[in-house]
Amino acid sequence: MFTSPSIIFALISFLAGANAYVCVKCSATLNYSGGTTLYTIGTRVEGQNTYCIYQRQPWYEKAPVSCAYNTNSGMFQAGDKNCPATATVKDHC
Repeated sequence: MFTSPSIIFALISFLAGANAYVCVKCSATLNYSGGTTLYTIGTRVEGQNTYCIYQRQPWYEKAPVSCAYNTNSGMFQAGDKNCPATATVKDHC
Protein backbone atom coordinates (compact mmCIF):
# COMPACT_ATOMS: atom_id res chain seq x y z
CA MET A 1 0.00 0.00 0.00
CA PHE A 2 1.24 3.48 -0.85
CA THR A 3 2.11 5.89 1.90
CA SER A 4 1.49 9.62 1.73
CA PRO A 5 5.15 10.48 0.97
CA SER A 6 5.14 7.98 -1.91
CA ILE A 7 1.99 9.49 -3.40
CA ILE A 8 3.33 13.03 -3.08
CA PHE A 9 6.64 12.02 -4.67
CA ALA A 10 4.83 10.33 -7.56
CA LEU A 11 2.66 13.40 -8.11
CA ILE A 12 5.62 15.80 -8.07
CA SER A 13 7.57 13.54 -10.43
CA PHE A 14 4.62 13.46 -12.84
CA LEU A 15 4.17 17.23 -12.77
CA ALA A 16 7.88 17.89 -13.22
CA GLY A 17 7.96 15.67 -16.27
CA ALA A 18 4.74 16.95 -17.80
CA ASN A 19 6.53 19.58 -19.91
CA ALA A 20 9.75 17.64 -20.38
CA TYR A 21 8.81 16.59 -23.89
CA VAL A 22 7.80 20.04 -25.17
CA CYS A 23 10.34 22.15 -27.03
CA VAL A 24 10.64 25.07 -29.42
CA LYS A 25 11.83 24.17 -32.92
CA CYS A 26 13.95 27.01 -34.23
CA SER A 27 13.65 27.73 -37.94
CA ALA A 28 16.72 26.83 -39.98
CA THR A 29 17.06 30.39 -41.29
CA LEU A 30 16.08 33.92 -40.29
CA ASN A 31 15.46 36.65 -42.86
CA TYR A 32 17.34 39.65 -41.56
CA SER A 33 17.06 43.31 -42.54
CA GLY A 34 18.60 44.14 -45.90
CA GLY A 35 17.78 40.71 -47.32
CA THR A 36 20.52 38.91 -45.38
CA THR A 37 19.82 35.28 -44.47
CA LEU A 38 21.00 34.11 -41.06
CA TYR A 39 21.51 30.44 -40.25
CA THR A 40 20.80 28.58 -37.01
CA ILE A 41 24.00 27.86 -35.11
CA GLY A 42 22.49 26.74 -31.81
CA THR A 43 19.64 26.48 -29.37
CA ARG A 44 19.80 27.14 -25.63
CA VAL A 45 17.13 26.54 -22.99
CA GLU A 46 17.12 28.71 -19.87
CA GLY A 47 14.20 28.45 -17.48
CA GLN A 48 10.96 28.91 -19.42
CA ASN A 49 12.68 30.35 -22.52
CA THR A 50 14.34 28.77 -25.52
CA TYR A 51 16.92 30.88 -27.34
CA CYS A 52 17.39 30.40 -31.08
CA ILE A 53 20.82 31.68 -32.08
CA TYR A 54 21.50 32.75 -35.67
CA GLN A 55 24.66 33.83 -37.48
CA ARG A 56 25.55 35.34 -40.84
CA GLN A 57 27.87 33.64 -43.31
CA PRO A 58 30.80 33.92 -43.25
CA TRP A 59 30.58 33.24 -39.51
CA TYR A 60 33.23 35.72 -38.43
CA GLU A 61 31.62 38.85 -39.94
CA LYS A 62 29.23 39.97 -37.19
CA ALA A 63 27.92 38.97 -33.77
CA PRO A 64 25.18 36.31 -33.59
CA VAL A 65 21.49 37.26 -33.36
CA SER A 66 19.35 35.74 -30.60
CA CYS A 67 15.58 35.20 -30.45
CA ALA A 68 13.99 34.10 -27.15
CA TYR A 69 10.69 32.20 -27.15
CA ASN A 70 8.54 30.86 -24.34
CA THR A 71 9.19 27.11 -24.42
CA ASN A 72 5.55 26.19 -23.76
CA SER A 73 3.73 28.69 -25.99
CA GLY A 74 6.32 29.57 -28.65
CA MET A 75 5.61 33.29 -28.18
CA PHE A 76 8.48 35.75 -28.74
CA GLN A 77 9.90 37.03 -25.44
CA ALA A 78 13.04 39.02 -26.26
CA GLY A 79 15.75 39.49 -28.83
CA ASP A 80 16.31 41.10 -32.18
CA LYS A 81 13.53 43.08 -33.90
CA ASN A 82 13.75 40.75 -36.93
CA CYS A 83 12.78 37.66 -34.93
CA PRO A 84 9.41 36.12 -35.84
CA ALA A 85 6.55 36.69 -33.36
CA THR A 86 6.15 32.95 -32.76
CA ALA A 87 8.11 29.73 -33.05
CA THR A 88 6.87 26.19 -33.56
CA VAL A 89 6.35 24.18 -30.36
CA LYS A 90 6.80 20.43 -30.74
CA ASP A 91 5.69 17.60 -28.48
CA HIS A 92 7.96 14.67 -27.63
CA CYS A 93 11.27 16.22 -28.61
